[in-house]
Amino acid sequence: MAGERGVGGGLEDRAASRRVFISHSSRDTWVARQISRAVEETGAETFLDAARLAVGAEWTEVIRGALARADELVILWTPWSLERPFLWLELGASWLRQIRIAQVLYGVTTRELRDRPDFPSFLLERQMLDIDNLEVFLGQLEQRNRGREGPPEGATDARD
Repeated sequence: MAGERGVGGGLEDRAASRRVFISHSSRDTWVARQISRAVEETGAETFLDAARLAVGAEWTEVIRGALARADELVILWTPWSLERPFLWLELGASWLRQIRIAQVLYGVTTRELRDRPDFPSFLLERQMLDIDNLEVFLGQLEQRNRGREGPPEGATDARD
């Protein structure tokens, strides 16, 4: 099965598939698991902390290692995730590495994010997808897994 992990819970090195780190609030674990399943159906590997951390693992090191190997980050924006400090660390690490950052909205709108004075401008310049349009990202990811880039980011916008 795509996405199988070793005991440490990190992303395995496989040249054939994209490695996607899914960042979310613990309150959104069920939704994040659904996104993870859909991403794995494209042939990509995922790292989802709730599903992949081994009992007793040094979780901060496992997360840091998974972020270091990730090709892409999916960030699930919800009312709860906006207040999660570790999510912001994961985002910052991904931004510094200059990997693709896909923003998925669930329970928040682009307008609400734009209205937040503390929301980073570099994120507002990137495409945001409402969870109902997740298939746009999944189709593009599947093309990337096959070695084709696909349409540019920004093909479909989230609802305001």
